[in-house]
Amino acid sequence: MKKLIVLLVILVLLLVAGCTEKNANTEIKNNQNDVVNNDEIKEVSEITVSNGFYFISSSDYYHITGVVENTGNTALKHVRAEVTVTTITGEKKVYDDVIVHPARLAPGEKGGFNQTLGPSDEYKLEEFEVKAGSFMVDESEPFTEFEIKDEEVNDTGSYYKLGAIVQNTGTEQAPSYWVNALFFDSQGHVLAIGDDVVLKDGEGLKPDDEKSISFIVVHPNENNRITNYKIAIDYSD
Repeated sequence: MKKLIVLLVILVLLLVAGCTEKNANTEIKNNQNDVVNNDEIKEVSEITVSNGFYFISSSDYYHITGVVENTGNTALKHVRAEVTVTTITGEKKVYDDVIVHPARLAPGEKGGFNQTLGPSDEYKLEEFEVKAGSFMVDESEPFTEFEIKDEEVNDTGSYYKLGAIVQNTGTEQAPSYWVNALFFDSQGHVLAIGDDVVLKDGEGLKPDDEKSISFIVVHPNENNRITNYKIAIDYSD
């Protein structure tokens, strides 16, 4: 009788162990599936940062800039960059919510950022890092029927002035979007960013309506000079 009871106890223990092993295997499998799904998301939603650069403005402020590109195959919104700098005392400071202009990037589109910091003597200028920050996938279809035309530049030596016309070439009234202008040096480093808004009589442009936009920025210093620009409409919601 005792042998029978012992055998029954062993049988119960084996059954419990088998169930536990099955549950553990199932959990691992689900985790593996989660990893695969995350990899798939990463492949279609990716941003890269290049042309990390620093300069000191004529007012002696330390600036970190960079170019951000959507290298995936889906539109992204609320795009941010991350900037890490080192103070003169060796402390690392991280700015992980640096706004990219435009903040919505279509596949293959590039934007830029300009993080202004404190006086230059408070930082180890060469010790900085720029990388991709946060973003969201944008599945919306924004109104994009605009034409940017009649661009005109006036470089006064101290100021770089840019003007243009934005026209609604569609058949519907457009939302009120911001327009960004990114200003670069001859090597493609971002030196300044300006913005204006596409509004007429307090609302978005009607079909065929036009709006003048203008940007005035300062050359950072005698050595870092603006030589080129890009105008982009920010379709962020």
